[in-house]
Amino acid sequence: MTLALLALTSVLQLPAEWLTRYWQDGMNSTVVSEAVIYRGETVRFNHLFWRVDSRSVCFDQQQRTSDYSRCTQNAKALFDELCQQVEERRHKNMFCQAAASYRPVVAQISDYGAGQVATLKRQCGDLRVQAMADKSKVAERNRVCGQYQALLDGVAPSP
Repeated sequence: MTLALLALTSVLQLPAEWLTRYWQDGMNSTVVSEAVIYRGETVRFNHLFWRVDSRSVCFDQQQRTSDYSRCTQNAKALFDELCQQVEERRHKNMFCQAAASYRPVVAQISDYGAGQVATLKRQCGDLRVQAMADKSKVAERNRVCGQYQALLDGVAPSP
């Protein structure tokens, strides 16, 4: 009797586990990590309940600003393209929603250059940060930033 009950329980448990797994997959109720190679770059993201988690897009590159920026821009283009190409309804909706709502990080790192305008711009930026922590730098910040703005406006700076 016990052996028959044990056998019946294991037979009933298999379909229950299969149905649970099928239901979870159909609902996308567990986090799924994706890595798609697009334009020669691996774009990583997670999705749950058929929604792309925007915080997870290119999460592996967040420490490298220019790489992260390029990856997020590729991710946006990938979502746009998948929205147009995918036919399966749940995936299409997921990618179209991501294409509509995802905002990539656009970063450009450049040098100020050389010359008086570049020097004043750099000094002004540095003094703005310093003046936040040290109020004695406020007057110097105002003077340097005023000179920088006067050069931009084409007005001769005051001494």
